[in-house]
Amino acid sequence: MRTATLSLNQLAIQFIEILRNLIAMVLRNDLPEQLPAPTATTEQEVAPTPQALEHCAAEAIRRLQQQKKIRYKYDYIWLMQAYNELQPEMPFASPRDFVHWLRRQKVQDPPSESQLYRHYFHQEQKFPDWHFKDDKGKTMKERDRRMSLVESFFRLLGQETQMRQEK
Repeated sequence: MRTATLSLNQLAIQFIEILRNLIAMVLRNDLPEQLPAPTATTEQEVAPTPQALEHCAAEAIRRLQQQKKIRYKYDYIWLMQAYNELQPEMPFASPRDFVHWLRRQKVQDPPSESQLYRHYFHQEQKFPDWHFKDDKGKTMKERDRRMSLVESFFRLLGQETQMRQEK
């Protein structure tokens, strides 16, 4: 079921690109007599298996650790919540599930459940419009650091998925 989200995301991206091109053609008064057919992609190109995506997510987390972007143990909660937004059909039900998953994936030095539970309800809204309840009195620097971490995770996850599909 996880593959459906990626397929819809890819279709949405293609649709937006087609709309942009059509708008540009209208503005230039350069519409063709027949619109081009959308390019066909195979399901394998669009959506990796759930296991492949989990492997890619674990690799992205390892790379974030190597790059020292995960500064605090509670930073893993932002990665869990970002992954849940990416895969709403199969989210991690709790920080406990996520910690167990990290251990199964052999991610080095995973956080404890309690470290994640302390920050579990601090994030509000959907990415990239996240707000943090514990930001009161803190500078925007901490919010920006957390957002940068999640953006790096998404970028690395995309790179890992792309490399895996090319194999």
